[in-house]
This record gives sequence, C-alpha cells and structure tokens, in this order.
Amino acid sequence: FPVTIPKPRPSRTALPKPWIPWLPRTTSPTPRPKRTSRKVSTAALAERFTQLVPHGAIHVQPNNPLLVNEPVNFWSDVPQEFTFNTVLLGVVVRVKLKPSFNWEFGDGSSDSQSGRGAPFPLDTVHHRFSTRGDKTVTVQISWSGTAWIDGVPAPIPGGLITQSSTQVIEIYPAHTYLAPHIVTGK
Repeated sequence: FPVTIPKPRPSRTALPKPWIPWLPRTTSPTPRPKRTSRKVSTAALAERFTQLVPHGAIHVQPNNPLLVNEPVNFWSDVPQEFTFNTVLLGVVVRVKLKPSFNWEFGDGSSDSQSGRGAPFPLDTVHHRFSTRGDKTVTVQISWSGTAWIDGVPAPIPGGLITQSSTQVIEIYPAHTYLAPHIVTGK
C-alpha cells in the first residue's frame, strides 16, 4: 500500500472590508482611558502638614519659685522656619512654613508675638502675675507659608495649620517685709 499524506487544507483568511465613508464603521474605535482625578480638600492637606510640622514645648524661667509681681520668662522650642518635602497623590510637594504665636497666661491676659520667645537675657515673651496659684499657660502656634506643587507656588494662609501646647505653673506669694533703716549721726 502506498501511504498518502493528507495535504493541509487552506484556511480562509478574512479580508478587511473596505470602509466606505457613507456607510457606518463596522469596528468601534478603541476607547481611551478615562482620566480620574481625586479632589483633595484643604482640610486634608492641613491635616497631613500638621502631622509633619514639629511640636514644641513651653519653657519657663526662672526655674522655681515663680513669684507674684516678678517677671516670668516664656519661650517655645518650635523652630523659626520649617521646610519639608512630601508626596501627595504622586506629586512632590515642597513646603516652607513660618510660625506665629499667641500666648495666653492663664490669668485672662494674652500676648500675640511673631517670635517664639527666648531664654534670659533675650526674654521677649514675659509676664507678671498679680495673683498666686496655678496658672495654665497656653501657646497657640499658627503656621503659614508657601507650598510648591510641581514647581508652582501656592500660598498657605495662617490658621489652616495650628498647634497648641500648655503647661501649668504655680505662682507663689512674694513675702515682703520692711527693714528698719538706722541712721547713725555724730
């Protein structure tokens, strides 16, 4: 017997139909990807920045005792300027912030300063307490500055990024007495 090998059958190849302008297309165009953008609120940005800025403590001079009608010096160890980079939604954001301070001394008086105070002899934030007792000293720090988003600057107004630090101090009465003045004469 002779062995016969079957020949492969030719396959049908579909020829593309020519497009005739007055007839509708038979194939649909490939869809373009949709652009999605998430809107970020200023509150969300402020929350993110608040987590990154340094928190400062309140320092007091003299160490103890703090006396009625004697000056008490205050300062915060927050830096005068803070710069950082972060990534938001895949975009690099460079931020430069400066703090402003509002001091409340726990006796109804307050002092708004652009500076953070300093230890003696530069005592720029000081207060004299007229009554004794525990006083809660609070400093409210409001950061403002500029953010560069993809190199485009945008202002960050004060009040969006805020912090607060408190410290309780005790004011003691200052005891005074009159010493006799002795005049000696000849």
